[in-house]
Amino acid sequence: MTTTKIIAKKHFRFVKMFFLFFALISLDVSAQQLNIKDFVLFGGNGSCPAGPGQQAPLFPGCGVILGSSTNIQLGSIGSYRLVTSTGNSTINSNIYSGGTVQLTNSNVVTGKITAANSASLGGNILSTGSSANIGGNIDVNGNILIGGGTVSGKVTHPAGTSYNGPTPAGGNISGPPTLPILPAMPAINNFPVIPANAVNINNNKIITPGIIYGDVTLGGNKTLTFNGTGEYVFRSIKNSGTTNKFVFDFGTINPTGTIKIYVQGDIDLNKVLASISGNGSVSRIYTETHGTGSSSSNGTIAFNIANGSAGSTTKWLGTVWAPYGAITIGAGTGSSDLNGALWSGTQVNILSGVVVTHSPLADDKVIVPFNPSPFKVNSVIGAELTSITESISDEARKVLVIIDGYVFIDVIAKVGFETQVLNYLVSQGMTNIISN
Repeated sequence: MTTTKIIAKKHFRFVKMFFLFFALISLDVSAQQLNIKDFVLFGGNGSCPAGPGQQAPLFPGCGVILGSSTNIQLGSIGSYRLVTSTGNSTINSNIYSGGTVQLTNSNVVTGKITAANSASLGGNILSTGSSANIGGNIDVNGNILIGGGTVSGKVTHPAGTSYNGPTPAGGNISGPPTLPILPAMPAINNFPVIPANAVNINNNKIITPGIIYGDVTLGGNKTLTFNGTGEYVFRSIKNSGTTNKFVFDFGTINPTGTIKIYVQGDIDLNKVLASISGNGSVSRIYTETHGTGSSSSNGTIAFNIANGSAGSTTKWLGTVWAPYGAITIGAGTGSSDLNGALWSGTQVNILSGVVVTHSPLADDKVIVPFNPSPFKVNSVIGAELTSITESISDEARKVLVIIDGYVFIDVIAKVGFETQVLNYLVSQGMTNIISN
């Protein structure tokens, strides 16, 4: 078997049960590893819709859905399955899909678009309606249909597939598309047990970190102030009525820390106005919900925000991570303004009148580092090494010895199979074997 530890050894004195070899394996680093913190929207991980604990989302399924009159600023939009729009959208971002991209009429995309077609589907893997304006390169593993408009970059798709649309300014290239490796999703934190007698909150209140709270049910025109950085744990949040206010006061004890909101159940903020007090930053506000949407109107929405009423825009701040249920922003008429990022293991649905501006999360402790594979493999080198043959993240370089396109690995052989293992590895390209 193989492992990905840095140092490998070989024991020839037969005093133990195994032999280890120190070796180098050549890597192909042409593919780019993406980082989840670079995404303003990400919906649908590699295991959706049947991942552990997940509630399957409603139609069109796992992915990111953009409604009409939506405006996405900065960062990237991604999904392992689908990125789609249902109306005119302004997308000043990249779009990365492990499956397909389906955009309707009058969509503006200033960044690049990639679609990996991991399910090997037929038909159009990227399609847009009329009056499309695509500013970046297009790389798609399949057929492409641009219904009209302009393509300012180059278009690349495999031989045997088709491109139909306006002449790309950068050319129409029949060849291997450049497809990045989609990011691993964030770690799912372990929340503390919430006691039955935890204090509920239904009125104006200033709260401090380190205390476990029950249910938050603000009925309108109420203010909840988070006083200081640290962890705030709740059973659920379900607000109603007119706009409620959430104030993030970073305080003076640890003003450069992060305000982390952990909610065991669903979060329904309804109409909300979030603000920062003190020297805080949007990049240091993090919300994680383990809800599945069981309390929501359609049984799938773990994090919900409604549009504000006329003249009163809903506003939310920080990064939101919902591994088990969907995120929906912008229910009802009016508008919403979000600054941060929205990540769901199932679906992100941005409805009409919503502006989302990317502010990347600054707290590295929230994200699992390294270079994990987004899928299981049956190769002899395992998922971890398979992943780094496709790309090498900055985090992987911190924990692996990688020199001139080669990585140092441990190889452990069962007693009696030392020669067989060694001969096989050499046949697969392993070099610079050092006995120990």
